[in-house]
Amino acid sequence: MAYSFTCPLDACNHLVMTSQAADAEGAATELTATAEKHLQEMHPEIKKSHEEVDQDIRSHMVANT
Repeated sequence: MAYSFTCPLDACNHLVMTSQAADAEGAATELTATAEKHLQEMHPEIKKSHEEVDQDIRSHMVANT
């Protein structure tokens, strides 16, 4: 199943990150890693812990059918 998360930061122009994981748990793990890398590269001024990023992903990721 496909899952997505849209970066909510204005400077991103709403970059969409996607995962093709088998389930929501796998997608959250994959999207968290992608979002952490994205924050480091595109938003270095934003400092969030792994747990904060994981919570953001789990709260806002969408299952795409």
